[in-house]
Amino acid sequence: MPLDGDAHPQRLALRHARDATLQRLSESFARDELSLDEFERRIDRAYAFTTEAELDTLCGDLNPSGPDVLARVPPAQLAATSEPRPPRLALAVFGNVERRVGGDIAPGATIAAVFGNVELDLREVVLPAGVTELHVRAVFGNVELTLPPTIAVECHGTPVFGSFSSLDRRPRASAGEPVLRIVGSAVFGNVEIKTLPSRALLEAACVARRLRA
Repeated sequence: MPLDGDAHPQRLALRHARDATLQRLSESFARDELSLDEFERRIDRAYAFTTEAELDTLCGDLNPSGPDVLARVPPAQLAATSEPRPPRLALAVFGNVERRVGGDIAPGATIAAVFGNVELDLREVVLPAGVTELHVRAVFGNVELTLPPTIAVECHGTPVFGSFSSLDRRPRASAGEPVLRIVGSAVFGNVEIKTLPSRALLEAACVARRLRA
């Protein structure tokens, strides 16, 4: 019985090629290699194209990615041409990331959710004196950050058909005090920041309630 419709091998191959193209474009956008307008334009074309050859043209000018690409570049050339990138704290592309983060946060660290969801518990982070910037971007996705009440924080986010938490929680006299500055954008997405006590404090309170019961 011949296959037709979505089960046809050619349509399956086209669908897989389109999914790979969408992921490649999303990763390039998350690395700031594409502007928002260009990202949206290429996404629209990816859904309009009907051949794998057409889809290939959408990524032909993008930087290759992956360990196989780095393996083909001589180490000396890689050291000479590579530019330091901001450290990535979390990236979700067509998926979900949920974890706890402790220790230091490198200045300029990035969080991106592109057609995905990122939930980070930052209640165990340690900030140096002064301002530490954290760059957050949500595009058709959501980013949720949980902070302790002991961290001074300020937000400078731009919502575009989305929402970006507005929070300014700093002492009036804060010279040299650690401050977490969250900057970025939410495009058809959401960036939410909530405050919770430390897990140790919550667990101790739970034990105390059980003992009193």
